[in-house]
This record gives sequence, C-alpha cells and structure tokens, in this order.
Amino acid sequence: MSSTDRDVTLTPPEPVAPVPRERAGGLVPVDGAVRAGLAARAAAYVEGPAAPDARSPEFAGKVGDITALGAGGTRPATAQSHRMPDRGRAQDAPEGGLA
Repeated sequence: MSSTDRDVTLTPPEPVAPVPRERAGGLVPVDGAVRAGLAARAAAYVEGPAAPDARSPEFAGKVGDITALGAGGTRPATAQSHRMPDRGRAQDAPEGGLA
C-alpha cells in the first residue's frame, strides 16, 4: 500500500442553521398545565433564597442547596480532567509506540 492510498481528507459537516428565538419555544410540546406548574416551581425556587434573613440557618441551607446543584456533573468532569495529564504524550513514549 502506498502512502497516497492511506491519505484521508476529513471534511467537517456544514453548520446547523440557527433556530429563530420565536420558533424555539414551540419545538418541544409541553402541556399548558405542566408549563404552569414548572413556572410556579421555578418562581418559588428563585424567591426561596431571598425570603429568609441572610444570617439565618435557613438561608445557609438554601445557599448550600444551590451550591450542590452542579456538583453532580462538576465532580466527575473535574476528576476526568485531572486524569488527562496522566495519560502521557506520544513524544514521551518509548521507541515503538505507547505501551
């Protein structure tokens, strides 16, 4: 097999056309009652931390809940990024490739 037989040209796909803002809201159908319930829950969640005194234990608990929201996805991503340097680099490998 010659070197030209192994040459590969990769071409990225065309970018996806942007969705207009006014159309985006209706792309996922949600029942009106469900939408109203979600809106009420969101409003209560946003108003929750502002209700108690900032020095109260209740406020500290709500802030802790907000802080914990992203922890489920952040911890695994952080652990993965810390492992990346351990994989080594190809130029550091012994002659003949990676073991």
